[in-house]
Amino acid sequence: MNYLKDEQGSTGPEADLASRLRTAVVHLIRQIRLQKESGLSLTLHSALSTIACREKMSAGDLAAAEGLPPSAVTRIVDQLVAMGLVARIPNPRDRRGVNVAATTDGIRLLARERERGNAWLTERLGELSDGEREILAGAFDVLDKLTSGAGEATPRGCETKHGGDGDGRELPGRGAGRGADEPGQTELPQGGGRIQKRGSR
Repeated sequence: MNYLKDEQGSTGPEADLASRLRTAVVHLIRQIRLQKESGLSLTLHSALSTIACREKMSAGDLAAAEGLPPSAVTRIVDQLVAMGLVARIPNPRDRRGVNVAATTDGIRLLARERERGNAWLTERLGELSDGEREILAGAFDVLDKLTSGAGEATPRGCETKHGGDGDGRELPGRGAGRGADEPGQTELPQGGGRIQKRGSR
């Protein structure tokens, strides 16, 4: 009996490959998440990554990006603000509205977890043969084709321009070797307030 059936009852090599690929991706993501030290839930971590990637965004945009109702996003933002990882800032286009942006602590947390995840992956890749690593490297274009235009919440530039964290996302303008106090980086006070650019006064 063939148990590899999707909801429409289809079988065959594509269904088998889809099942194996999904299982492998789920296990890989799970292992990467085990390297995280923050203890943030998947929902909170995803929201923080999205906010940091976009630099600043409205709660409505965050709800659309995460596929969550506004009431749930309000609770998520409240929790991230209480943790000092996100701050509410004025929306220049709407006096009654506010945007949310990742604080310096939020940026640093994501950077640490990205480094831990990359270190774990690097160690595991070192256990593969040269031929296995070549096969894996050759699969990237195929994976990009699979996910291209698939309704991703995160702009692709956040994934491909800089390299990404454990969720495949990278923070704009925070390349390797740059410190938190370098000119031009965004700094937010813990309690919120306006964004200021160091070195831009």
